[in-house]
Amino acid sequence: MKAVKSCILTAVLAGVAVFANDASPVRKVITLLQDLKAKIEEDEGLDTKAYEAYMCWCDKVDEAKTASIAKAKTTIADLAASIKSLTFDKEKYEQELEQNEKDTKDTQDEKDEEQQTFDTAETSYFQQEAEMNEVLGSITKARGLLGAKDLLGLLQEDDSPVLLAFKDVIKALPVTAQLPQKSLELLSQATSSTSWQAPSMADSMIGILDSLKQTYGEEDAKMLKDYKEVKAKHVEDQRIFQEQLDQLAKDKATLSSNLAKTKQDLADDKTMKAATERQLKEDEDFLANTTKSKSKRQEDFTARQSERQKELDGVNTALGTLTDEKARELAARSIKTVAFLQVSSHSDGQLAVKTLQEQAAKIKSVRLATLAKEVKRALPDGFKDTGGGIMGSMDTMINELKAEQQSDEDKKVHCVSEYQAIDKEVNKLTFLVQKNEATISTLNDKIDSKTEQSNAASFEIGENEKEIAKITEIRADEKAVYDKEKKDDESAIELLKLTHSQLAKFYEGSLVQLKQDPKEMLKGEDLSQENKDLARQEQGYTLSDKNSNKGAADMILALIDRIVSNLEDEVSTATKEENDNIADFDAQKKSLEDDNADLREKRVDLASMMANHRKDINDEEDKKTTSNGGIDDKNKYKGSIQDECDFIISKYNERFDKRQAEIAGINTAKDFLYHSGVFGEPKAESFFQTASRRFLGIKRH
Repeated sequence: MKAVKSCILTAVLAGVAVFANDASPVRKVITLLQDLKAKIEEDEGLDTKAYEAYMCWCDKVDEAKTASIAKAKTTIADLAASIKSLTFDKEKYEQELEQNEKDTKDTQDEKDEEQQTFDTAETSYFQQEAEMNEVLGSITKARGLLGAKDLLGLLQEDDSPVLLAFKDVIKALPVTAQLPQKSLELLSQATSSTSWQAPSMADSMIGILDSLKQTYGEEDAKMLKDYKEVKAKHVEDQRIFQEQLDQLAKDKATLSSNLAKTKQDLADDKTMKAATERQLKEDEDFLANTTKSKSKRQEDFTARQSERQKELDGVNTALGTLTDEKARELAARSIKTVAFLQVSSHSDGQLAVKTLQEQAAKIKSVRLATLAKEVKRALPDGFKDTGGGIMGSMDTMINELKAEQQSDEDKKVHCVSEYQAIDKEVNKLTFLVQKNEATISTLNDKIDSKTEQSNAASFEIGENEKEIAKITEIRADEKAVYDKEKKDDESAIELLKLTHSQLAKFYEGSLVQLKQDPKEMLKGEDLSQENKDLARQEQGYTLSDKNSNKGAADMILALIDRIVSNLEDEVSTATKEENDNIADFDAQKKSLEDDNADLREKRVDLASMMANHRKDINDEEDKKTTSNGGIDDKNKYKGSIQDECDFIISKYNERFDKRQAEIAGINTAKDFLYHSGVFGEPKAESFFQTASRRFLGIKRH
C-alpha cells in the first residue's frame, strides 16, 4: 500500500501545475489520475503482449526440443542396439576367421600328411616292384635254361649258367617267401651239379619254377592293383582336401569382407551415437534453460501483474474518493479560485528543461539534449504558440524510442534464432564432413588392401606361370627321355627278335647223320677186328652233330626271350609311367591354369571393387565439398550479420535501459509542461507544488 500511495503522490505532485483557466483543481487531479490509470493499463497491455509472445516462443521451443530429444533418445537407443548387434557380429566374424585359419591349417596339415603317406607307400611299392621284377626275371631265366636240350652239358660246365641261375633265384626270393620245405630243399640242391643226376630233378625244378612264377606273378599283379587303388584314393583325397581349402579360402574372403563392413558400420554408428548424444545434451540444456527462464518470466509477470493490480486498485480508490458526491461538494466549498494552486509557468518550464538536461547528461543522450534546447528556446516566446509542437515532438520521440526498442527486440530474437540455426546447421555439416572423411579413409584403406591382394594375385599368377613353364620343360625332357628309351628298347627288341628268329631257324627239325656214328659201330658184334680198328680210326673223322650246341643255343634263345620280355615289360611300364606322368602333368597344369583363371577373375573383381570404391570416394568428396560449401556459406552469412547481431545482443540491455531512461525523462518533462498552467510571469507556488518539488529533489531558481 505504501508503494501505491507513493505512486499516487508522485502522479499528483508531478502535475500540480494546472492551466490558469476555469478548470477546477480537483478536476485536474482526476484527469491526472485517469491519465495515470490509462498509462498503467497501456503498460499492462504491452507487457501482456510481450509475455504472451515469449510464452508462445517458449512453447514452440519446448515442442521442437521435446520432439528432438525424444527422436535423439530413440536414435541413441537404436544405435546402441545396432552397436551391440554389430559388436556381436564383429566378435562372431573374428571368431569364425580364427576358426577358419585353424581349419585351413588342419586341412593343409592333413593334406600334407596324406601326401607324405602316399609318397612313402609309392616308394615302397616301386621298391617291392623292383624286387619282384628281379625275382620273376631270375625265375624266367632259370626256367628258360631248363628248357635247353643240352641241359646235362650245361650242368657239366664250369660256372654252369644253370647253377648260377638257381643261385640267383634263391638270392632274389624274399626272406618272407612262404615255400614248402621240400621245395626249398630242392631249390638249394639245384645249385649243386650232383643233384641234377636224378632223372626227376629237371621236372621237379620246372614245376617249382612255374609255381613260383605263377605265385609271384599273381602277387605282382595284386601289388599293381593295390597300388592303382591307393593312388586313385590318393588323387581323390587330394582333390577333396583342395576343394576344402578352396572353400575355406572363399569363406575367409567373405568373412574378411563382412568383418571390414561390420567394423566400418560399427565405427559409423559409434560416431553417430556420440554426435547424437552431444546434440541431445545441448537440446536438453537449452530446453532446461528455456524452461527455467519461462518459469522466471512467469513469476516476474505474475508479480508484476499483482503489483500493477495493486497500483490500479490505489488509483481507482483515489478516483473513487475524488469523484464521490461529498468530495465534489467539499471541493466546491473549499476551493474557490484556481490561483491557490498556481505557480509560475516559467518555473515548471525550466524544471522540464532541467529534467531533460540532467537526464541527457546522465545517460549521454544527444536526443534529450537537443529536445531540452528546443523546449528552452520555446519558453521565452510564449508557450501557447509552440507548446503543441513541442509536446508533439516529445510524443513522436517516445514513439520512435518504442519503435527502436521493438526493432532491437525483433533483431535480437532474429539474431539469436539465426545464430542457433547457423550453429546447428554448421554442427550438422561438420559431422557430415567428419563422416565423409572417415568413409573416405575407410575406402582408401579398402583400396590399399585390395591393391595388395591384386598385387599378391599378380605375383601368384607369375609364380604359377613360372611353375607351368618349369613343369612343361620337365615334361618335355621326360618325354624326350621316354621317346629315346622307348625307341632304343623297341630297336633292341626288334634286333633281338630278328636274332632269335635267325638262331631258332637253324635248330628247327631233326638232323640226319652223314654216316653211322663210330661209337655205335664199335658196339656192333659183327665187326671184325680190322673193321673195329678202322671204325676207331673213322671216329676221328666223324662230323659233329648239328644239335650238339642246341642246349647252349636254347639258353641263348631263352635269354633273348627273357631280355625281350624284360624290354617289352620295360616299354609297357615306361609307357604306363609316361601316361601317368602325362595325366599328372595335365592335372597339375590344369590346376595351375585354373588357379590363374581364378586369380585373374579375382583381379577383375578387385579392380571392379576398387573402381566402385574410387567412385564412392568421389561421391564422398562431392558430398564433403557440398558440406564444406554449406559451412562456408553459413559462416559467410554469419559474418555478414555478426557485427550487427553481436552489437544488438551485447548492447541490448544497455540500449534498453537508456531508452527507458530517455522515455522516463521525456514523460517527466512532458508532465511538467503539460501541467504548467498559463504562460507568463510566475505566480505564487502552491503547497502541493512545493511539496512536489521537494519530494523530487528539484531546486527552484
